[in-house]
Amino acid sequence: MLQPEHRPDEAGHILVVDDQISIREMMSEFLRHLGYGVTLDEGGHRAIALFSSGRFDLVLLDVVMPGMTGIEVFRVIRKFDPQAKVILFSGQPFAQPYRELLDEGLRGFIKKPFDLDDRSSLLAAQLHQR
Repeated sequence: MLQPEHRPDEAGHILVVDDQISIREMMSEFLRHLGYGVTLDEGGHRAIALFSSGRFDLVLLDVVMPGMTGIEVFRVIRKFDPQAKVILFSGQPFAQPYRELLDEGLRGFIKKPFDLDDRSSLLAAQLHQR
């Protein structure tokens, strides 16, 4: 399993979890361009294992994935690390009560398709917020 490396020149290290390789690659290219370190995974239990074995400043999770949903992964990550910063994203309508997830520590929700330039300020704010 790929272990994340945190280089001193990075603005932060982000775990991107999506079952679609095209989304992972697009987000990786964009985030690296902004100076972030990026680790990619396709979802579920592997993403949880990656999170628990590495140091991530932020996790971006797709909601709809085979096996475990992004919401389930979010809840496991928050049990492992109650301070973990997680943002969910999805192209599907968001059915889960958003307020409930915010109360559980969710940092935000991004609707796909998204304009990454518009979302870069949200990412930066979350990475620098305690």
